Amino acid sequence: MKSEQRQLPSYPLRLEPKTRAKLEAIAKANGRSLHAEISMRLDASLQEEEATPADSQSLTVEDVRRLALEVVRAELTKAGK
Repeated sequence: MKSEQRQLPSYPLRLEPKTRAKLEAIAKANGRSLHAEISMRLDASLQEEEATPADSQSLTVEDVRRLALEVVRAELTKAGK
């Protein structure tokens, strides 16, 4: 079957060593190659993004962090610190 698959263009990807190590461990636990694990996760992320309307009110982790920081700063300002 592999000989019948078309050859996809190569795309070198630089990863932080910790990130690569985590992905390799997860891929091994799932019985996949590193490439297959990364591809599956990217595809899932894109599908999730497509399923969520752009104008939805869902917050990302970064949105929550930013809001929390704003609240903490406001409270510190009120407390005079």
